[in-house]
Amino acid sequence: MFSTRKRLGDGPSLYSTVIIQLLRCIIARPLRFFYLFAIYGGLLSCQPLSPPSEPLRRWEALLINHSWQLCCQTINPAICFRNSLRPQTDLQTIRPACDRDDFLSFSDPGRWKLEDGPLTCTPGQLNPKTHGDWVLSGSSDSLMLQMINREGSLNTYQLLHLDSTTMVRRYQYLHDRTNYTITETLQKIH
Repeated sequence: MFSTRKRLGDGPSLYSTVIIQLLRCIIARPLRFFYLFAIYGGLLSCQPLSPPSEPLRRWEALLINHSWQLCCQTINPAICFRNSLRPQTDLQTIRPACDRDDFLSFSDPGRWKLEDGPLTCTPGQLNPKTHGDWVLSGSSDSLMLQMINREGSLNTYQLLHLDSTTMVRRYQYLHDRTNYTITETLQKIH
């Protein structure tokens, strides 16, 4: 008498059947399978974000829920702007008045926003470069502030000084094969 039921050990096992089907899928659609493994590998390699350390929370508390206004901006080496014949280091003096009264605010869930002061250069228009995300990292010896705008541009600032009224930050800017250092002083306005 013949049985239609398979006995254990007869024919390929379930494991080998799955492997065979997987190999057929790889051969038929190699690119799709590559993406699947890339995503799977990326998920396995992700580590959960750890909350900021206690000292970083204190520094963050100085930034958030306040508005900061740029009061000094210098560039080194000096640079010639527009029609000036002499190189200049003070960028604040060449900025239009409608930019000098703008203020920067940081909020708790890692958001920043640059808002117009009383004088506006382009009334009624929201510039996508004026808001985005921020993160503070490092230690009290070397604080770094990273700000990314909605267009995806990332600016990394070294915080040289931060207290309840003043923030001094520095960043590098490369233009025409010259590396410029820009230092900014911001005052807390409210």
